[in-house]
Amino acid sequence: MELIVEGPLTLSNFHRSEIGNLDGFVADLRGCSFVDAFAIVALCCRVAVAIGRGQHAELLGPQDPNVSNYLSRMHVGAYLDSIDVPHDLHPVRERDLIDTLLPLTSCIANEYEDLADLVWRRLDGRVYPDSQNTLFEALAELGANGQEHSCSETLLVIAQTYLRNQPREYVVLAVGDTGIGITRSLQQRHHPRDDIEALKLGAEYGVSGLDDLGRGQGLATVI
Repeated sequence: MELIVEGPLTLSNFHRSEIGNLDGFVADLRGCSFVDAFAIVALCCRVAVAIGRGQHAELLGPQDPNVSNYLSRMHVGAYLDSIDVPHDLHPVRERDLIDTLLPLTSCIANEYEDLADLVWRRLDGRVYPDSQNTLFEALAELGANGQEHSCSETLLVIAQTYLRNQPREYVVLAVGDTGIGITRSLQQRHHPRDDIEALKLGAEYGVSGLDDLGRGQGLATVI
């Protein structure tokens, strides 16, 4: 599979940019003019899945130096290095990005509570306490879902603030895993027709891929 990007790369156009049936995954970002946190997590999960299958994966970095430097500062190159994926992102001088609470961070799925604790510490004193609690609970729940429902071995997360110290300040929490996905997770008990229906079902209170008593509360509460 090849991902060819001309212009901005966001989660909404990520899958529309994938073409072909290569034995592996090549991400061609040379024409990329912008990338958001959600697309970074989706991209790195897609690369990790290919590597987990024993396939080739490669990233061709953006020609726009601002986008390329942003990916490097968000530790995309470092993550690709950690899983032996070739890329042409160049190291940049580390500096404190005041709008970045947590660059791309990877952990094995059963360490999601440690990752939630890390985000909590980064948030402490930088956002309202209610937002801090909400984001901690969301990350803990999504991490648990990745391990228990999606059968994932890897969890990736980015936390980033926007409009910092302004009345409309907000935090983006992008979380991804390399598991089977919500559609397959719900298929046996609820038979969703596609990913959209699966997401709608997953957001309903009491809906779960497991039949244990009391399941299906977490994701609905997070949303």
